[in-house]
Amino acid sequence: MNSAPLIPPIAAIVNLTLALFVFSRDVRATLNRVYLLLGLEVTIWNIGTFFMFHVRSEADAIFWARFLQFGVIFLPATFLHIASLVTKSQMPRAILFSYLLQ
Repeated sequence: MNSAPLIPPIAAIVNLTLALFVFSRDVRATLNRVYLLLGLEVTIWNIGTFFMFHVRSEADAIFWARFLQFGVIFLPATFLHIASLVTKSQMPRAILFSYLLQ
């Protein structure tokens, strides 16, 4: 049995569970909120990857490719935001601008 097709849905479940666990530890912490956003973005990416390769028509493939991109587009800004929170550095205005730009 080929288990490779199960990797994206399992990754989606693990990412979502981990993000919700971290968020539940302190819902008011900014770092936990941003990590939840990151977890949701990666979960959307995993779900989109799974369904994009299990389609029967070109229109469905385009839909899932766009759905997948919805999760991927915000990842760089979220990674920058988390990095600035973890390092306790001054959050540059570039983070806000990158969220708005995307």
